[in-house]
Amino acid sequence: MKLILDNIIFGKSNNGGISNYWGEIIAYFINHSEFNLTMIDCENEYNYHRNNLLKKEYTSKVISSVKPGIIQRVKPIFYSSTEPFIYHSSFYRNLLGAKNKIEVTTIHDFTHDFFFPYHKKKLHNYFKYSSIQRSKGIICVSKNTYKDLKEKCGTNFAKKIEVIYNGVNPEFRNVNLELSSGYQFIVENNLETPFLLFVGSRAGYKNFNFVLELLKTLPNYNLCVVGSTLSKQEKTNIPQEILNRIIELNNVDDIQLNWIYNKAVALLYPSSYEGFGIPIIEAMRAGCPVISMNNSSIAEIAPSGAVLLENLDISEFNKAIEKIENTDFRQELISEGFLQSQKYSWEKCCSETELFYKEVFNTFS
Repeated sequence: MKLILDNIIFGKSNNGGISNYWGEIIAYFINHSEFNLTMIDCENEYNYHRNNLLKKEYTSKVISSVKPGIIQRVKPIFYSSTEPFIYHSSFYRNLLGAKNKIEVTTIHDFTHDFFFPYHKKKLHNYFKYSSIQRSKGIICVSKNTYKDLKEKCGTNFAKKIEVIYNGVNPEFRNVNLELSSGYQFIVENNLETPFLLFVGSRAGYKNFNFVLELLKTLPNYNLCVVGSTLSKQEKTNIPQEILNRIIELNNVDDIQLNWIYNKAVALLYPSSYEGFGIPIIEAMRAGCPVISMNNSSIAEIAPSGAVLLENLDISEFNKAIEKIENTDFRQELISEGFLQSQKYSWEKCCSETELFYKEVFNTFS
C-alpha cells in the first residue's frame, strides 16, 4: 500500500500535542515495510524547526521541499501516481494532481470554533473543514472531539470515522531523582523548593492567568512553566513578587520533562477545553498528581486518577492542593493515575491508525 505523509506541522509548530502525535506516526510507519512510504516535508522539517525535540532526519524519503512561510503552509502540493494511495497531512494541507488519492484527516479539537477571534477562526476552519470534506477517512483523538465533529459537520456523509486515542511516551515514569542524573537537573534549575507545574500553551482558554492569581494565594509554592518563554508583555503584567516565583523552562526533552513531573507537587491544568490533553496522561504516568477541569475530553481520558473540578475557582483549587498535600490521598491518586494512564500508548495509537489506513484503502480504492 502506498502511503504519503505530509509533515507540514513541523513548519508550523515548535512543539505541542499535534507535532508529538505526528512524530510518533512517522516513527511507526518508517519501520513498517509493508507500506510504500513517501514523506513530503517542509525544508526537512524534522531537522530545521522545533529546536528540536525530535531531531531525526528522514531526508531519503522526502520527495519535495518547500520553505516554511505562511503561503507555503497553505499552498496545495502536487503529486501524481498511477495507483491509489493513502494521503495523510499533519495539518490539513491539500494534495492536487492525483485523482486516485484516498485522503485521511486527523481532527485534534475544535478549539478555534470556541475560543479564537473571528479572523483566525475563519482562516483555520477554511482549511480544516475543506480537509474534512475531501477526506474518506477521519480520525478523532477522543469521543469528545467526535461529538464536536458531529455537531459542526453532521453525520450524513460517506466516510469512515474512528476514535483513536493519543498515546504517551514511555519515557514518562516514576524515577528516584536522587539516584538519577535528574537530580543535577533539578538543582541547576532551582526546582528544589516545592513547586506547581504548568505545561503547554498559554492561549486564553488554557487559563494561565488564573494560575497566576492562584499563585498569589500560595506563598510557599513556586510555579514551573514548561513551554514557550514568557513574553515581555506577559512579564509586564505579572507582579514582581509573583514573577520571582516563576521558573521558566523552554525546549526540555521528554526525559527532562519526566524529571520535572516527578518533582512537582502537582500539574495544574485548568483548561476550559481539550481535544485530548496529552500532559495529563504524561503526568499521571510519571506519578505527578493532576488538578484539572471536569470538561470536554479531560473527563473522558481521566475519569479517575486526577482531581477534576467543576469550576474555575481559586478556593476549589486551593482545597484540591490541600488534599494532595495529604500523603495518603496523594499516594492513592498517584496509583489510580498510573493505572488510568496505562490505557494510552503510542504503539496502540499507531497500530490502530495502521488498521484504519487499511480499512479506508480497501473501502475506497
